[in-house]
Amino acid sequence: PVGAKLVISGKNGLLALSTAQATKKFPATYTGKDKVSVEIRGSGFATRQVNNIATPDSFSGAEKILVCEVITPGGNWSSWPPHRHDGIAGCDFNNEEIYYFQIGKQNSDHGSDEGRGYFRVYSYDQSIDETMTINDRDFVIVPHGYHGPSIAAPEYPMYFLNVLAGPAENRSMGFCDDPSHHWIREDWKNQKQDARLPMTNKDGRRI
Repeated sequence: PVGAKLVISGKNGLLALSTAQATKKFPATYTGKDKVSVEIRGSGFATRQVNNIATPDSFSGAEKILVCEVITPGGNWSSWPPHRHDGIAGCDFNNEEIYYFQIGKQNSDHGSDEGRGYFRVYSYDQSIDETMTINDRDFVIVPHGYHGPSIAAPEYPMYFLNVLAGPAENRSMGFCDDPSHHWIREDWKNQKQDARLPMTNKDGRRI
């Protein structure tokens, strides 16, 4: 919370300390794993799992910050269709976004130095167009432009933590699809969702 001091202790684990500029004060809140809603999005090879940690529908105790996790089975795509939320060129949504990636390995509970993923960022006017090789524990900052797909290589599932924030008065996870690929959402109605999902639940790894 704004102006608060935080003390963290523990024996092991991985901590993500995510912050955003804010002025409104909210009480400190603990959300247990059983309170995090799990959503399966997309279909076919674009099926992925979204854990809504601090999205507008799942958590109201924040002014700006938005947080979710995405788990993509090996061979699938996330962040698809490509979309943006940069508040320019007709898109009314405005959030910067950080991706923190972990690349897994089939049947392993830990990250893989061998695994690779791929991620694309490009601007609406094509002045930026970058496709990046993603290694375990890489960060990508997306201040503007379309982003996607996030590609998990076969047998190397991909995890990423999304942290977003922007200047809008009301928090929103809204976005604007690349018009060239928006039709894909309609085609998902003719495809089956990946049976490997959800890959995790509140008790840990499911498969």
